[in-house]
Amino acid sequence: MRQTNVGRLPENGWTALIVEPSSEVQSSMARQLEARGFRVAAALESPEQMQGAMDAQTDVADLLVLHLGENGDSVIERIEKAASEQNTRVIVTAQAAEADLILRVLRAGASEFLVQPVSSEEFGAAVERVVRSLAPQQQTQGQVYAVYCPKGGLGSTTVAVNLACTLARKHRNERVAVVDAVMHGGDVNVFLDMNPRYTIADLLGKEDRLDTHLLEKVLEQHSTGLWVLAEPGHAADASAVSGDDMIRLIAQLRRAFDFVVIDCEHQLTNRTLGILESADKILLLTTLSVPAVRQLQRVLDTFSQIGLADAKTYMVVNRHQTSDVLQVRDVEKTFKRPVIWRLPNDYKAADDAITRGRPFAAAAPRAKLSQSYERLAVSLNNPEKSGKRPQLGSRMRRMLLKSKRR
Repeated sequence: MRQTNVGRLPENGWTALIVEPSSEVQSSMARQLEARGFRVAAALESPEQMQGAMDAQTDVADLLVLHLGENGDSVIERIEKAASEQNTRVIVTAQAAEADLILRVLRAGASEFLVQPVSSEEFGAAVERVVRSLAPQQQTQGQVYAVYCPKGGLGSTTVAVNLACTLARKHRNERVAVVDAVMHGGDVNVFLDMNPRYTIADLLGKEDRLDTHLLEKVLEQHSTGLWVLAEPGHAADASAVSGDDMIRLIAQLRRAFDFVVIDCEHQLTNRTLGILESADKILLLTTLSVPAVRQLQRVLDTFSQIGLADAKTYMVVNRHQTSDVLQVRDVEKTFKRPVIWRLPNDYKAADDAITRGRPFAAAAPRAKLSQSYERLAVSLNNPEKSGKRPQLGSRMRRMLLKSKRR
């Protein structure tokens, strides 16, 4: 074991351990770390020496640089312990870049996975990313928008994805994320033509180290600049996600992103309720059809019963056209609340966007439908809720009653 002593501890107080069989690589890594403010407490040749060295440290190491040799399983266990119990950042190096191995290492809690031989530039960039995660960060308090509709087929994923893309385009210097919270069946990745490696399930149990650095590892960035968090692809993973998990996750996303748009499940599960309670604004989606409005009535009754804040619930009409049997004013009078926005019906544009895997808000930003999303994004930042109490819409009431008798 080679002990390294660089004199006084750097002002930031960060310490690092290196586990690397090559003394030449050890020295190169140590120089890179010291140049970025780390004190290299020890440079070891094998993982077996690691625990003793870590126990000998008065303070927990901030960074562990670890070569993944033949004893992969035991090393991965050490990674998990260091990351979860000691909140140590871990950079792993290995001879091969097998997908399953990378996934296991990152799920264990590693911050970086580098394939040897590692260039000094590549290692330096990885250390810089770790430094950013260790340095005190100004906490963002982002806006969280939950897109919810009580039944399928009303276009909630279209609205969530295109609203998020619009926000990303309008706020280029800010960070925007879209979350697919439709567990085991969401289509956000399809709408964006993406195949994410990680999902919400990969963040479970990592609340103690769920910072911007880890979120950037799990979320993938779309070509539009939008960050995407996918839903769990397997039923078992989806069922493991609880309402409390979503509340904790949203709290962290709020700190890491300026805007977060969440596509919600249609059922009012504990997960969905956790999202709705955590959101700053709920976009309650409907169309001007009798079945959709009846469902809307049930949901608003439920919201009232469970005490969900009325002030943050915003009605949005999707696929609006002047030929609709019901009119916006009927909905407003019946529910005694304003419709804050009506998105025009353009089924062809929406369908083409899904087929091509490119949101129309990004592909055709000047189109009428895209411009409507732009104005919706502006209105959410400057909402103007009418204080008027409209009279009950008798025509609307008759249609709902007639529908119930059928």
